[in-house]
Amino acid sequence: MNRQHRLAKAGWVIGVIGAIWLVGWSAAAWAGPIQPPAPDRAWLLDEEAGLNFRPVGIGGMGRLGTNGTSPPWNSPPQWSTYTPFSYPGNHSLYFEDGSGPGAYGPWAALTGYPQGTAGTISFWVADNNTGGKYILDATDGHRTLLYRYGAGYPENFGVYLNQTPIGALSGTSIAANSTWHHVALVWDNSLSAQKQKIYVNGNLVFTSDYTVGSVNPAYVYLGSRYSAQETWGGWIDEYALWNTPLSADQVAWLANNSIRSIAKGPQMNIPPAPTDAWFFDEGSGGAGTIVKPRWGNNPGTLYSNVGWTTDTPFVYEGNSALWFDGTTDNRVEFGQHTFGTAGSISIWAYRMPGAQYLFDSSPGARTLLYAQFSLFLNDTYLGNISNLLDDNRWTHLVITWDNSDPTAKQKIYKNGQLWATFNATLNPKTAATLWLGNRYSNNERWVGGIDEYALWDRALTPEEIAWLFQHSLHELPEPSTWALLMAGAIGLPVLGRCYRRRKGATQ
Repeated sequence: MNRQHRLAKAGWVIGVIGAIWLVGWSAAAWAGPIQPPAPDRAWLLDEEAGLNFRPVGIGGMGRLGTNGTSPPWNSPPQWSTYTPFSYPGNHSLYFEDGSGPGAYGPWAALTGYPQGTAGTISFWVADNNTGGKYILDATDGHRTLLYRYGAGYPENFGVYLNQTPIGALSGTSIAANSTWHHVALVWDNSLSAQKQKIYVNGNLVFTSDYTVGSVNPAYVYLGSRYSAQETWGGWIDEYALWNTPLSADQVAWLANNSIRSIAKGPQMNIPPAPTDAWFFDEGSGGAGTIVKPRWGNNPGTLYSNVGWTTDTPFVYEGNSALWFDGTTDNRVEFGQHTFGTAGSISIWAYRMPGAQYLFDSSPGARTLLYAQFSLFLNDTYLGNISNLLDDNRWTHLVITWDNSDPTAKQKIYKNGQLWATFNATLNPKTAATLWLGNRYSNNERWVGGIDEYALWDRALTPEEIAWLFQHSLHELPEPSTWALLMAGAIGLPVLGRCYRRRKGATQ
């Protein structure tokens, strides 16, 4: 009995010790960094080259530029390999030299995203001690900003959230020594106190207690004021937004981990080969130049002063796009095409202010997009679409239609995101001529760029459209490759059956 008693007592002690260890381990685990949910919008800034940058997923196309007129402020931000994390292909944006009050310089602008009365903004920043001012800003009237006062470090940072000034962050929180700092701005109107919090490198360094409204900025600016003045000096990387306030433990995780591991876009599927597609990679040639199709057999002819640009939505060797200067009779003209009761149009458009017809077709069979608004398909007016094309940047547009859809026969996607729907029943129409960059009467011209124009005879899926926003049509297999793949898909099983029959016959 004594032996059994001793064993029971020892077991009880071991159990108590185990329970204490488990409680302690759980407390330590819960007290440590916790992985946050995927951001609602995120930009990794990993493009490496070019003037355009995309979010993870859909929506929010970004553009680099400058309003400066003298070096070094007359060049857009540069792509840099100096980053807070190391992984293949990682990059950041570099602003070489901060510009002072009233001085124009480089900027990075991306399509805005609505911010409510609760949320989180996260980014990485490094100050190169050149007197940089604005790290972040947004469209006037919707401003969320962080900018350094005065002549530079160690001056404090002024902070606005949703057009509300909420105080000043200590300037020493972000040292001007080219060292990366993680910054998170968290807010929640429902709290009774400390409605706004700012964390630097996972540490809470600022609180305020203002009630903020909701805003819907047209653009967000990284590295400059919304007026393209008072630019940053240094690096910016991994800008992300959540519609919910993250906890201190989730912010601590962000201070030690790249959002690349949690930022998730929508499901993407590779679309089928288009029936007709034009890449416009000829890169040179004036009026009378023939642009060859990549798919289909419908070459186009350039008229008037249609030119070329290497400012394209995708960067690859030999890529170019068409550029329309608004001259009378500016257009690309294609031959006959039939639009049926189901199909898709995909096109990249760079709209300059004053641009009018992006595309049109013959009277009696008109499929057209006028300016930013009016849409016709198969000679049927569908309606006007607000804010479909952004000025001074590339926008990806996809229009799909399918008479078999009972509630939304026509769908319009902007940068991979469903933007508008209509529900008209369309009849097939054969247009004798298709036009890019002008009205069929050649008197309402497009001004800006056009690239990667493609047509399908079925409605693309949202997953295929998401792929098109993130990938160039150049990445689809060559037309001959599609044929070989299809032959392989059909031929291999047939060969396999023949082999099995032959093998059975010889046994």
